[in-house]
Amino acid sequence: MHEEALARWQRGWAAARGWNDSQYVDDVTVVRTGEPDRRVEYITTEHHATAATHLALTDHNPPG
Repeated sequence: MHEEALARWQRGWAAARGWNDSQYVDDVTVVRTGEPDRRVEYITTEHHATAATHLALTDHNPPG
């Protein structure tokens, strides 16, 4: 239930900000915003926080 609500929120939030580069990896939504001070967002529930932390620490494909 929480994952579904979070996914709906993320889609609306990204659309409102004009962010359309996102993917779903290991139960984490990765949004590449391209903003200078906020290039990538990792969105997940607390249940998958470890996966989000791992992605954030090992992301070798940041936006240009």
